[in-house]
Amino acid sequence: MVIRRRAEKPNTLRPLRNAFEVLFDDIRDNGLALLRLLGIVYLVLLLIAVPLTAAALIPINSNSTFASNVAFIFDKLIEFLKGSNYVIPGAGDYLLASVALLYHRSLRAPIAFLLGAGLMFLLTNYGLQPVADYVKSAGSQSKFALEYAYTAFLLGIAVSSIFLPTIVASKLKRATWVRYFLVNGLIGWFPPFWVLLLFLAFKPPKAKGESSAKDKTVDISSTKIETPAQQSDKAEYSKEREQSKPAPPQNKQRKKKKGFRKK
Repeated sequence: MVIRRRAEKPNTLRPLRNAFEVLFDDIRDNGLALLRLLGIVYLVLLLIAVPLTAAALIPINSNSTFASNVAFIFDKLIEFLKGSNYVIPGAGDYLLASVALLYHRSLRAPIAFLLGAGLMFLLTNYGLQPVADYVKSAGSQSKFALEYAYTAFLLGIAVSSIFLPTIVASKLKRATWVRYFLVNGLIGWFPPFWVLLLFLAFKPPKAKGESSAKDKTVDISSTKIETPAQQSDKAEYSKEREQSKPAPPQNKQRKKKKGFRKK
């Protein structure tokens, strides 16, 4: 009786499931540290970046106040993020980056960028204008506070989105993250260059060969120079050592036994 086994079909969803598990494990393990970092960045923007920017606009715009400059920054940030498909990386650029990062054969980063693309799509299409309309329709007392807090939030999204290649390079401990920062600040905000910088930031470093140049070089200071007298003493010592060695055992030859011959 022959028992036939069914050929097991390969589970095509297993890599995707593993990537989701690793991604959520990272969020669970590093979630508190990430929230703490985001809170610190938000406080820096709220207490330093927005007040300095609003105060710097007072001499430039005549008949302007601190509150009117905050409202001006608020409106410009909404316009800036709405046109993110052409100015700064938006949902489409996150989607393109997730496809490009599949070349590195790692599903974790593309899944994270797909989630980021969904969040950017929801923010730019359904989150910016409704919240802005609510802030503008609020009372005179709470309007400035909501506008000020939301301005710092939008500024954080814009800055973190632009400098994401530098953040990835520093997180992966690349030695050239300073170069990423310089290029990112000059031309890296333009979406095609932004995707290219992300691709290079996620690119794994080249594996080192078995023999490096340092291994091939000979250290002259470690090599000892022997005098002729030392060489002769060494040769005599090696000869005496060879003579003192016991002779190797000789193999005894077995006698051939003569068999009986038939007459």
